[in-house]
Amino acid sequence: MKVIRRLILSVITIVLLSTVSVFAADSVINNSTGNKTLKAKWNVIDYSITYNLNGGSISGQKTSYTVKTDTFTLPTPTRSGYTFTGWSGTGLTGSSNKTVTVAKGSTGNRSYTANWKNLLESSALKFSSDANFILRAPKQWNGTLEYSINNGSTWTTWDGSQLSGTATQPIYLRGTGNSTITGGGYIWTFTGKYCTGNIENLLDYQTVANDKHPVMGKYCYQSMFRNCKFLTTAPDLLATTLTVSCYRNMFQSCSSLTTAPTISATTLALQCCCEMFDGCISLTTAPALPATKLSEQCYTLMFNGCTSLKTAPALPATTLADWCYRNMFKGCTSLKTAPVLPAMTLTEYCYANMFEGCTSLTTPPALPAKTLAERCYDDMFLNCTKLTTVPALPATTLADWCYYYMFNGCKSLKMSTTQTGEYKYAYRIPMTGSGTTAAEPFIGMFHNTGGVQFDPKINTTYYTTNPPVQ
Repeated sequence: MKVIRRLILSVITIVLLSTVSVFAADSVINNSTGNKTLKAKWNVIDYSITYNLNGGSISGQKTSYTVKTDTFTLPTPTRSGYTFTGWSGTGLTGSSNKTVTVAKGSTGNRSYTANWKNLLESSALKFSSDANFILRAPKQWNGTLEYSINNGSTWTTWDGSQLSGTATQPIYLRGTGNSTITGGGYIWTFTGKYCTGNIENLLDYQTVANDKHPVMGKYCYQSMFRNCKFLTTAPDLLATTLTVSCYRNMFQSCSSLTTAPTISATTLALQCCCEMFDGCISLTTAPALPATKLSEQCYTLMFNGCTSLKTAPALPATTLADWCYRNMFKGCTSLKTAPVLPAMTLTEYCYANMFEGCTSLTTPPALPAKTLAERCYDDMFLNCTKLTTVPALPATTLADWCYYYMFNGCKSLKMSTTQTGEYKYAYRIPMTGSGTTAAEPFIGMFHNTGGVQFDPKINTTYYTTNPPVQ
């Protein structure tokens, strides 16, 4: 019986040892007799707290604690020239946890890392390169721009006249009280390779420092980097609300740009991103486009002529606007995958010429829309010479010229009026139900394709060589 009691106590010891304390038991002499009273003795476990300050300093921090330690909060570290952005580490998600509290009763060793933001590079736009470069601009901003060529030691008001930088000395710009920078169509000259940071710092860097977005006016950055043929890295575009033509032609013909900048906007405006990357022949990565409600001509010709672009960005918008995607990927000859198009209600010319000349595209996206508009699919796949499959078209009420020349020039697409040989998959508009026609909705729909040349009729079954995309 004495042995059993000792084993049970040992089990309890193991459980408690793994949580808060170290157990030590009184001993029992071998072969002794009589009832025994054993008293458990505990020692509180000390847990360590380690800090990786990444060049910063801290005071008043705890380096250890126990289960009995009162609730405490990590002190805020400091670092010259940097802003503390938060802790990462034990029990935390992400790296922007500015307040970290350890509650009484907590256990386990802990480790925390301080994260920083460079004050200069977070409050100014940085222009740099691997060799000597110049920067100049026509003065169209309506507030003040300042520059520094000594890493922020001094700042000088800039009138747009030519500045010179080197491989070891970048140029920093920041603004105060601006709502526009180029004023529409006024091109900056930059012969370097890298422009980094938040471009909103050109409007008002103090507003950005307060985690707010400066007010942006019409044509704000239009054509700013147009024809900057050496630019490989573009600044972040973190504004959430855009204005008329604010990013229009912004990077047009930047032939060395390979990766598009971050675009955070969810509220768009007329022509806000029109022709934004037109002629960026080296662009391989497109930005995410998170907006779900579009504006008129917002993405028109956005990636026109981006011949290296292989994958389109996701297009989550469900509320479209007239001409919103017109010519968006025109001439993207390397594009192999089309994005999902979830909108159920279309607008005039919304998808017109969207994939014109995408000669590597073999399969179209599903087109689930049931409410159409005039010329909504006009020339959508014009000259997509490798397209071999048609999308199912479920709309039962058509709109004037809705499918106008939709597949014109798709020479690999084969359609027939009869079911023979390779033409074994039925195709009908609409795919199910009874449709209602409109003014000449089918003109040129299958013109210059690889099969039988004809304009289809509503509620009539035709045949194709591949299953339609549903």
